[in-house]
Amino acid sequence: MQRGLQEAFVIDSQGKIKLRGFRNYAFDYDEPEKSLFDAALKQVQLIEATRTTGRRCSNGRSNSGTSIRCCDTSSTNGASNIMGLRKGDLANLIDNTFEIDSFKSKMGADKNIVTLSFSVSHKDPGDDLVKFLEGGYTFILDADVTAGEQADGTYKVFIELERDRDVNKNIMEIMDGITNLSNIDNWRLRYYKSFKGHNLSLETLEEFVPNNPDEYGITVKESNMNNYKNFFNKSYVDTIVLESNDVLTIKKSYSNPVQFKFINFGPTVSTLESITESFNTQDFAEIIFLSKYIGDYNITKYGNKITLENSGSTLVLERII
Repeated sequence: MQRGLQEAFVIDSQGKIKLRGFRNYAFDYDEPEKSLFDAALKQVQLIEATRTTGRRCSNGRSNSGTSIRCCDTSSTNGASNIMGLRKGDLANLIDNTFEIDSFKSKMGADKNIVTLSFSVSHKDPGDDLVKFLEGGYTFILDADVTAGEQADGTYKVFIELERDRDVNKNIMEIMDGITNLSNIDNWRLRYYKSFKGHNLSLETLEEFVPNNPDEYGITVKESNMNNYKNFFNKSYVDTIVLESNDVLTIKKSYSNPVQFKFINFGPTVSTLESITESFNTQDFAEIIFLSKYIGDYNITKYGNKITLENSGSTLVLERII
């Protein structure tokens, strides 16, 4: 539809965006002057490019009375400018790992809604990100930021989308915009609080994120043991946090936290076969301590690697503290 144009917008008589071309964002849109709308009733209006914008735009009016604007943007640094945000304004403020379907939806049943969650360093950039999302994507049902800090000291930004056949393309469109603001080019995603993260791509999303309610039920059932909260379902601990840098922090009441580096997770037989280190006979004291702290998970140590087993799955960790 864009006929080779880099940007295309359909706007109403007030200059408000009604439709956008694929991966065209509100922060790239410059609202035409009011006088051009009146003139466009008589003939197509051409807005010549300026040296600062590098854009050439045209305004016309369709039979339905809607003004149409198409832009050819030759500038490579088209500033992201919505709600005061520009390209790179959120650099180093958003974590590069985000989660999908790890939190319950507030807009409807989880089978009908896809929830994205991002960690941001402070509440202010979280508020800015929410404004950007709500102002730039008509398919977003809701965006919000937590009022207080999470256990790891960050704030969560939540995005809710309808679970339909376009949801994964919509997620990629959102990520393209957030990339513009954050300068992050190595996004990782976790689905349903899985231990394992994956590089972001449309193919990865289509592999893990169900796009209809029926598939969601099947996927969640299959993912339950991969969910790190469910793996520790018989543990004595109070809080379990898997951070974006693959650090697992476990906290028990009236005790100091223990931290581990995540190494691997999967079916017990194949996961244990992948360990090349020898059985460690010197650290029974640590095994006894962890068994009392975490619970009965058949804890074993191979070299510096610690294994925990539950219902046919094994988690491999390395102790940090």
